[in-house]
Amino acid sequence: MKTLLYKEDWERVSEIYEAWWEGELSRPLIYLTYIPPNVDINDYYLTLSWAFMRFPPEKALAAMFECFSKTLFMCEAYPNVWINIGPGALSAFLGSDVDFKPESETSWFKGSFSLDDLLNVELNPENKWWRYVIECTEKASTMCRDKAIVAFTDLLDVATSLVHLRGGALKLVKDIFCEPSKVKMVLNRLHQIWFHCFERISDIISTDIYGFSNWATLWSKRKSFILQCDFSVYLSPKLFNEFILPLVEEECRYFERSFWHLDGPLELPHLDKLLSISGLNGIQWIPGAGNPDPGESCWVPLYRRIQDAGKLLQIPGIPISKIIPVLSQISSKGVFIQTSTSNLETVETLLRKMSEKYSLA
Repeated sequence: MKTLLYKEDWERVSEIYEAWWEGELSRPLIYLTYIPPNVDINDYYLTLSWAFMRFPPEKALAAMFECFSKTLFMCEAYPNVWINIGPGALSAFLGSDVDFKPESETSWFKGSFSLDDLLNVELNPENKWWRYVIECTEKASTMCRDKAIVAFTDLLDVATSLVHLRGGALKLVKDIFCEPSKVKMVLNRLHQIWFHCFERISDIISTDIYGFSNWATLWSKRKSFILQCDFSVYLSPKLFNEFILPLVEEECRYFERSFWHLDGPLELPHLDKLLSISGLNGIQWIPGAGNPDPGESCWVPLYRRIQDAGKLLQIPGIPISKIIPVLSQISSKGVFIQTSTSNLETVETLLRKMSEKYSLA
């Protein structure tokens, strides 16, 4: 697609994404959205994140298009239709209960399966959540043509999915110590299904048209995904290397481009091992609730550490006033800045300063 209804210069922007992935963009990638101050910002973000849990597919898409019509997608921002049922779709596909709580803006997943139950688990094509995600993806692939980009649902990772299926992290921790071989067999079985789900959804999205996008808005023309392991906060580096690292390495071989969602300081003990994976292209840093925002200078050594390892760096949610100060302390090459504002003056100030330092063409 050369142009989108909500992003007319999409052809040019998609080429910039490709240049960024290939290390050919000398300036930062800037995902900047302006939302007018008269827009109810809470409802806006609730719609973009949870439309498919609030409404049936066609109504959800109509609601998202309405949000897009009120948004200025500036620099490299683009309209991203994320098929979201919550962070844990794989476990839902395999039988976990899903409890969507609009007030907390998240879905909770919980199963009560034993490891033995999961050794030979199969994806039931009649599972209601699998059928729903397929339906939503089919509708989006049709209705988004020439309007917006269709993004993959959040399959999460197989270890955290196993936490959901087992009914809690402490159960899986106990499993690792009591039945390590069986845990590895289950993880490998879930991994096979994880890849199958990705391939099936990829076919429906028509990625030859839409490319590959996700909740992190990391668009790529080539096969890509954002990887993660929330469960890793419970693991020592030794256990991470034994149980999780082989899965990550396999994913990095499978995807042509991959990113790691580094979610808070408790995951930092695993960073060096992640940085050593040659097939992993980059790291996304999320400080986590209660910690300084990603624009604070305390994170600059972390950003430099990631860049020194030759990885791309995504910094989402950085306050617009802190973008220039952060960029002045790190290499601007290979950085993805994601921010949003309802103040047009701050947008103009940022763009002027960025234009003075970089070419935004």
